[in-house]
Amino acid sequence: MRYVFKLVRDRTGPVKLLSYVLVALSRLNGFTDRMLVRPGHAPPVRATREFVVARLAADREFLFDSGAALSAIYAARQSEEPTIEFRFRVTIKYYYRTDRGRIITLRYDRYDLTVRTVEDGVLLELSMLGGLSRTDPTSLVDMIVEEARSASGSTVPIIVAVAPPGGTLGGSAR
Repeated sequence: MRYVFKLVRDRTGPVKLLSYVLVALSRLNGFTDRMLVRPGHAPPVRATREFVVARLAADREFLFDSGAALSAIYAARQSEEPTIEFRFRVTIKYYYRTDRGRIITLRYDRYDLTVRTVEDGVLLELSMLGGLSRTDPTSLVDMIVEEARSASGSTVPIIVAVAPPGGTLGGSAR
């Protein structure tokens, strides 16, 4: 299943908005929090959720940290191409400890994420590769948008338009 989200921000060009999204992805890499999950038929447990963001280039994965984000931002700002595109793999790991201290790993969620500039914003295309969608695509994009807004240092909102699953978005936000 493929999900498409379009990000638009007033008075911000697509390359600058792309820069904020790249910083957000680097901040998301390594981020952990706790959430309530239901492992199989067992009662809900409080598990740790950990995000791993890797950039896909030349059929290889490279962890996307702040240094990689700065390099990508520099390349985007120097590019003269009308469309700039980056591909990522986002893996969301889930695990918890039993009362005896044993670590139980749950099935990961894996997404392919393509970030592309368009005329008036940035498109995020998410494709589910595997997992149970414990973190659904909308929640993942909300986290990215919140980090991008924080990276911008401004209170100007980032507007998110959502296409139906498998659909596309036109040239402007809805």
